[in-house]
Amino acid sequence: MVEIAEAIKTKLARNELDGTSEEMQEIQAVMFNMGIASDFSTQVSKDTSDKKMYHQALALEIEKFLNTIIDKFGGVVGLIDLYCMYNRARGTDLISPDDLNIACKKLHQSSQRFMMKTYPSGVVTVQSKMFNEAAYYQRLAETIRASNGGMSANKLAERMNVNVILMKEHLQAAEEKGAVCADESYEGIQYYENRFASYTF
Repeated sequence: MVEIAEAIKTKLARNELDGTSEEMQEIQAVMFNMGIASDFSTQVSKDTSDKKMYHQALALEIEKFLNTIIDKFGGVVGLIDLYCMYNRARGTDLISPDDLNIACKKLHQSSQRFMMKTYPSGVVTVQSKMFNEAAYYQRLAETIRASNGGMSANKLAERMNVNVILMKEHLQAAEEKGAVCADESYEGIQYYENRFASYTF
Protein backbone atom coordinates (compact mmCIF):
# COMPACT_ATOMS: atom_id res chain seq x y z
CA MET A 1 0.00 0.00 0.00
CA VAL A 2 2.83 2.39 0.87
CA GLU A 3 4.55 1.69 -2.46
CA ILE A 4 1.28 2.32 -4.33
CA ALA A 5 0.76 5.58 -2.43
CA GLU A 6 4.27 6.78 -3.20
CA ALA A 7 3.85 5.86 -6.89
CA ILE A 8 0.62 7.88 -7.08
CA LYS A 9 2.28 10.87 -5.35
CA THR A 10 5.16 10.75 -7.84
CA LYS A 11 2.83 10.64 -10.83
CA LEU A 12 0.78 13.54 -9.43
CA ALA A 13 3.95 15.59 -8.97
CA ARG A 14 4.88 14.91 -12.60
CA ASN A 15 1.34 15.82 -13.74
CA GLU A 16 0.92 12.30 -15.11
CA LEU A 17 -2.40 12.02 -13.27
CA ASP A 18 -5.28 14.47 -12.93
CA GLY A 19 -5.12 15.42 -9.26
CA THR A 20 -8.24 17.58 -9.58
CA SER A 21 -10.58 14.75 -10.57
CA GLU A 22 -13.12 13.69 -7.94
CA GLU A 23 -11.90 10.09 -8.03
CA MET A 24 -8.25 11.06 -7.52
CA GLN A 25 -9.13 13.47 -4.70
CA GLU A 26 -10.97 10.63 -2.95
CA ILE A 27 -7.94 8.35 -3.38
CA GLN A 28 -5.64 11.04 -1.95
CA ALA A 29 -7.99 11.59 1.00
CA VAL A 30 -8.04 7.85 1.77
CA MET A 31 -4.23 7.64 1.61
CA PHE A 32 -3.90 10.68 3.85
CA ASN A 33 -6.38 9.32 6.41
CA MET A 34 -4.45 6.04 6.49
CA GLY A 35 -1.29 7.98 7.26
CA ILE A 36 0.59 6.67 4.22
CA ALA A 37 0.73 9.83 2.13
CA SER A 38 1.73 13.06 3.79
CA ASP A 39 4.39 15.62 2.87
CA PHE A 40 4.12 17.19 6.33
CA SER A 41 7.12 17.30 8.64
CA THR A 42 7.04 19.00 12.02
CA GLN A 43 9.55 21.67 13.01
CA VAL A 44 8.01 22.45 16.40
CA SER A 45 8.89 20.58 19.59
CA LYS A 46 8.64 21.39 23.28
CA ASP A 47 12.20 20.17 23.67
CA THR A 48 13.63 22.63 21.14
CA SER A 49 11.17 25.55 21.12
CA ASP A 50 11.15 28.59 23.35
CA LYS A 51 8.60 27.70 26.06
CA LYS A 52 7.03 31.17 25.86
CA MET A 53 6.63 30.92 22.07
CA TYR A 54 5.86 27.19 21.81
CA HIS A 55 2.10 27.47 21.39
CA GLN A 56 2.40 30.36 18.95
CA ALA A 57 4.87 28.36 16.86
CA LEU A 58 2.55 25.36 17.11
CA ALA A 59 -0.36 27.53 15.92
CA LEU A 60 1.61 28.57 12.85
CA GLU A 61 2.48 24.97 12.06
CA ILE A 62 -1.13 23.85 12.52
CA GLU A 63 -2.21 26.61 10.15
CA LYS A 64 0.26 25.29 7.57
CA PHE A 65 -1.09 21.78 8.13
CA LEU A 66 -4.70 22.95 7.79
CA ASN A 67 -3.87 24.53 4.44
CA THR A 68 -3.07 21.04 3.13
CA ILE A 69 -6.21 19.27 4.38
CA ILE A 70 -9.09 21.69 4.88
CA ASP A 71 -10.46 21.46 1.35
CA LYS A 72 -10.72 17.67 1.66
CA PHE A 73 -13.24 18.21 4.45
CA GLY A 74 -15.38 20.90 2.87
CA GLY A 75 -13.74 23.77 4.74
CA VAL A 76 -14.43 22.60 8.30
CA VAL A 77 -12.86 19.95 10.54
CA GLY A 78 -13.67 18.87 14.08
CA LEU A 79 -11.05 19.63 16.72
CA ILE A 80 -10.89 15.94 17.68
CA ASP A 81 -10.33 14.97 14.04
CA LEU A 82 -7.67 17.64 13.68
CA TYR A 83 -5.91 16.31 16.78
CA CYS A 84 -5.81 12.78 15.37
CA MET A 85 -4.69 13.80 11.87
CA TYR A 86 -2.08 16.28 13.04
CA ASN A 87 -0.51 13.82 15.47
CA ARG A 88 -0.60 11.11 12.81
CA ALA A 89 1.24 13.46 10.46
CA ARG A 90 3.82 14.29 13.16
CA GLY A 91 4.48 10.60 13.64
CA THR A 92 6.57 11.11 16.77
CA ASP A 93 6.79 13.81 19.45
CA LEU A 94 3.00 13.88 19.72
CA ILE A 95 1.25 16.87 21.26
CA SER A 96 -1.40 16.78 23.97
CA PRO A 97 -5.07 17.75 23.51
CA ASP A 98 -4.44 20.78 25.75
CA ASP A 99 -1.54 21.94 23.58
CA LEU A 100 -3.69 21.64 20.46
CA ASN A 101 -6.54 23.55 22.08
CA ILE A 102 -4.26 26.39 23.22
CA ALA A 103 -2.58 26.56 19.81
CA CYS A 104 -5.92 26.65 17.99
CA LYS A 105 -7.13 29.48 20.21
CA LYS A 106 -4.02 31.42 19.24
CA LEU A 107 -4.68 30.49 15.63
CA HIS A 108 -8.22 31.84 15.98
CA GLN A 109 -6.82 35.17 17.18
CA SER A 110 -4.07 35.56 14.60
CA SER A 111 -5.01 33.68 11.45
CA GLN A 112 -6.47 35.46 8.46
CA ARG A 113 -7.84 32.22 7.08
CA PHE A 114 -9.01 30.01 9.96
CA MET A 115 -11.27 30.34 12.98
CA MET A 116 -12.68 28.16 15.77
CA LYS A 117 -16.39 27.59 16.15
CA THR A 118 -18.32 25.90 18.96
CA TYR A 119 -21.68 24.35 18.07
CA PRO A 120 -24.66 24.28 20.48
CA SER A 121 -23.90 20.68 21.50
CA GLY A 122 -20.36 21.64 22.47
CA VAL A 123 -18.64 20.25 19.37
CA VAL A 124 -15.63 22.44 18.54
CA THR A 125 -14.36 22.87 14.99
CA VAL A 126 -11.69 24.73 13.11
CA GLN A 127 -12.98 26.10 9.84
CA SER A 128 -12.03 28.32 7.00
CA LYS A 129 -13.25 31.89 7.32
CA MET A 130 -14.41 31.44 3.73
CA PHE A 131 -16.66 28.55 4.79
CA ASN A 132 -20.10 29.30 3.38
CA GLU A 133 -22.76 27.64 5.51
CA ALA A 134 -25.58 28.26 3.02
CA ALA A 135 -23.55 26.70 0.19
CA TYR A 136 -22.61 23.76 2.40
CA TYR A 137 -26.24 23.12 3.37
CA GLN A 138 -27.18 23.28 -0.31
CA ARG A 139 -24.49 20.71 -1.03
CA LEU A 140 -26.03 18.50 1.66
CA ALA A 141 -29.41 18.79 -0.03
CA GLU A 142 -27.92 18.00 -3.44
CA THR A 143 -26.11 14.94 -2.05
CA ILE A 144 -29.37 13.67 -0.59
CA ARG A 145 -31.22 14.36 -3.85
CA ALA A 146 -28.63 12.38 -5.82
CA SER A 147 -29.28 9.35 -3.61
CA ASN A 148 -32.90 9.17 -4.89
CA GLY A 149 -34.16 8.76 -1.36
CA GLY A 150 -33.49 9.64 2.25
CA MET A 151 -30.07 9.40 3.87
CA SER A 152 -29.04 8.89 7.47
CA ALA A 153 -26.50 11.09 9.24
CA ASN A 154 -24.05 8.18 9.13
CA LYS A 155 -24.36 7.78 5.36
CA LEU A 156 -24.02 11.51 4.76
CA ALA A 157 -20.99 11.70 7.03
CA GLU A 158 -19.35 8.89 5.06
CA ARG A 159 -20.26 10.45 1.70
CA MET A 160 -19.02 13.93 2.63
CA ASN A 161 -15.93 12.85 4.59
CA VAL A 162 -17.08 14.34 7.90
CA ASN A 163 -17.32 12.68 11.30
CA VAL A 164 -20.88 11.75 12.21
CA ILE A 165 -21.10 14.00 15.29
CA LEU A 166 -20.24 17.06 13.23
CA MET A 167 -22.57 15.91 10.44
CA LYS A 168 -25.48 15.81 12.89
CA GLU A 169 -24.70 19.44 13.82
CA HIS A 170 -24.69 20.40 10.14
CA LEU A 171 -27.97 18.58 9.52
CA GLN A 172 -29.68 20.25 12.47
CA ALA A 173 -28.58 23.67 11.23
CA ALA A 174 -29.54 22.80 7.64
CA GLU A 175 -32.99 21.73 8.83
CA GLU A 176 -33.43 24.99 10.75
CA LYS A 177 -32.44 26.91 7.60
CA GLY A 178 -34.93 24.95 5.49
CA ALA A 179 -32.40 23.19 3.27
CA VAL A 180 -33.33 19.67 4.42
CA CYS A 181 -36.12 18.01 6.34
CA ALA A 182 -36.10 14.98 8.62
CA ASP A 183 -38.35 11.94 8.85
CA GLU A 184 -38.17 10.01 12.11
CA SER A 185 -39.40 6.43 12.23
CA TYR A 186 -38.67 3.16 13.98
CA GLU A 187 -35.75 2.76 11.54
CA GLY A 188 -34.19 5.99 12.75
CA ILE A 189 -33.94 9.48 11.26
CA GLN A 190 -33.71 9.90 7.50
CA TYR A 191 -32.97 13.26 5.89
CA TYR A 192 -34.45 14.51 2.63
CA GLU A 193 -34.06 17.52 0.42
CA ASN A 194 -36.66 20.09 1.49
CA ARG A 195 -38.86 20.40 -1.58
CA PHE A 196 -41.50 22.30 0.38
CA ALA A 197 -39.31 25.41 0.19
CA SER A 198 -39.78 25.62 -3.58
CA TYR A 199 -43.37 24.41 -3.70
CA THR A 200 -46.09 26.92 -4.54
CA PHE A 201 -49.32 26.29 -2.65
